[in-house]
Amino acid sequence: MAGHGTIPPGVTGCTERPETTMACVQTAHCFASRATSLLNRLVIMSRTRFTDTPCSVARSLDQVGDWWTLLIVRNAFFGMTRFAEHQADLGISKAVLTDRLSKLVGNGILERERLHEPGARYAYTLTRKGRDLWTVLTALRLWADKWVYGPGNEPLLAQEPSTGRTVRKLVAADEHGEPIDLRSVQWAIGPTVSPGAPDDD
Repeated sequence: MAGHGTIPPGVTGCTERPETTMACVQTAHCFASRATSLLNRLVIMSRTRFTDTPCSVARSLDQVGDWWTLLIVRNAFFGMTRFAEHQADLGISKAVLTDRLSKLVGNGILERERLHEPGARYAYTLTRKGRDLWTVLTALRLWADKWVYGPGNEPLLAQEPSTGRTVRKLVAADEHGEPIDLRSVQWAIGPTVSPGAPDDD
């Protein structure tokens, strides 16, 4: 009979000998680590691409459409620039974080700058294109404040520096600054879509 807290003989080839049990634990840990690494690679490789889709929403999702990417951008707005900062905050694997940072740099949303420190260390900061995602993240945050958390349960509040009042609305406006909504606009095929092409929106 195996003692309490030990692995029974015959389970995954282990015996009650401490050195054998430790070897089995190390083997299991190694297997789990390799399985996680393989899963991360599969996730990275299997993502659908919208490169040829004539839809601005789809093309936007192609660049910032997974949750890690937008959370990295969110952190960049909060001043995080280091690889280690993002990893510690998000609890993300090095493989996935490296992939997302590389894509953000490749898409011109972040820029990478070599730091004058020992080792290969870099800072990742928002470009002008990246800073334009501020309204996107603000809209998502306000939507979640209203429909996910509910009024009075918001985890983070944006406030006007001069008055301290909480910013609770993001309003779409026309070129004259007048508010617009879905009922006050009409849609027309844009110049990049050829006649007869399917409407992917």
